[in-house]
Amino acid sequence: FRRAALADPDDPLNLGTFATFLARATSTHDEAEAMFRRAVAADPDDARNLGNFAAFLTRERGAHDEAEALFQKRHEEDRGDVAVALSASRAFLAAGSVSHAVRWLGVGADRATELGRADLANRLREKLGRVRERLS
Repeated sequence: FRRAALADPDDPLNLGTFATFLARATSTHDEAEAMFRRAVAADPDDARNLGNFAAFLTRERGAHDEAEALFQKRHEEDRGDVAVALSASRAFLAAGSVSHAVRWLGVGADRATELGRADLANRLREKLGRVRERLS
């Protein structure tokens, strides 16, 4: 992955893939963050890199506000994809940021309703209720 990123240092796919590898398979989080930042700078609209970087920031850095902005951008890029909302909620729950997770579960449930996916919307609202119970 490193060779590919070095061979074409402006390619967002190579940079993002290398950053994801560093984030998941090594403990070189500073280098992973730098690669994610380069990948997002190379293509600010790449939904995969936005989501992976947001999850990294949440999980490894606790940078919930920056991650929130990236998840929002990815959600917009993917035209309100429910999967993005679920990914965001999982990342925030794993990082212990329940208020952010609650917001994204609500976003996912609302979008599922808009798409006519009542079954999914109901499951998300049930999960939202369970998470809110943990808050109290």
